[in-house]
Amino acid sequence: MFHEKLNVGVIFSEGTAWRDQRRLSLHLLRDLGMSRTIMEENIMLSVDELITQIDSLDDKDNVNFSHLIHLTIGNVINLICFGFMYKHDEERVKEFYDFQEVVDKVMVQNQNWQFRTLSMFPALEKIALCKHFLFRPFSKNNRILKEMNLLKIREAEKTFNPEFQPQNFTHGLFKEIRNPDSRYSYLTDDHIHGMIFDFYFAGQETSTSVSRWIILFLMEHKNIQHKLQKEIDDNVGRDNRIKMADKIHLPYLNAFIYESLRCANISKFELLYYFEEQLINVCFFSYIHSYSCLHKRYNNC
Repeated sequence: MFHEKLNVGVIFSEGTAWRDQRRLSLHLLRDLGMSRTIMEENIMLSVDELITQIDSLDDKDNVNFSHLIHLTIGNVINLICFGFMYKHDEERVKEFYDFQEVVDKVMVQNQNWQFRTLSMFPALEKIALCKHFLFRPFSKNNRILKEMNLLKIREAEKTFNPEFQPQNFTHGLFKEIRNPDSRYSYLTDDHIHGMIFDFYFAGQETSTSVSRWIILFLMEHKNIQHKLQKEIDDNVGRDNRIKMADKIHLPYLNAFIYESLRCANISKFELLYYFEEQLINVCFFSYIHSYSCLHKRYNNC
């Protein structure tokens, strides 16, 4: 799948490795102060950069919001994982869009039958013939993503000092895993890469997808735009920033966000789950009989 080794990262792991990586991740996020206030500050920094980028555009009537949103969401995640953000007018921002271009290719590949087959039967990747002919494009892009992610990790490692309090998620992983007295010291650099990649990949794609759907809904329903703007003007003010503290005063905005989440097609593929043991013995014929009774009952209502 996304990782060459088993039980690396949070998404595709299981058992003790999954539990410890999940527990360590939550522990570090709490220690880093990922409360609503800190998260809100990171979001505001990224929004400021978005506004600056929009103001710098010459043609404001033709704006590729998908392009802008990717960077805005990515900056929030970068601040958490690596402690830095990209400026829209700096040369290094190209590395972000290069990374995102490969991610988009992977997301398209995730829809084909080869990926779905690999998801159901991951052992097929060990067969040379299958790996070469069926999964080669996916493996190639996956390898590129890993290399680009490792560059960010190595860059963050240059500023890591075990004597100081971690300033970002990557520093926290280094400090915990490389401490011989830590219960997580058995984890390796592969686990560091896996955890960061999973958080980045999952957060980037879902948040970007939601934001794009919200913009699409607002473009389609301009009457809702006017209602939202009026509620914000009346309760927050046109010249003030919306903060989490304003949430209780913006019921219509909250309802719009929840309805957007309900209607939007957020994820392009679902994660697979399985049971390690049979939990309930179900009689197939009893199930069919119960379903038939319920179906008949509701059809007669």
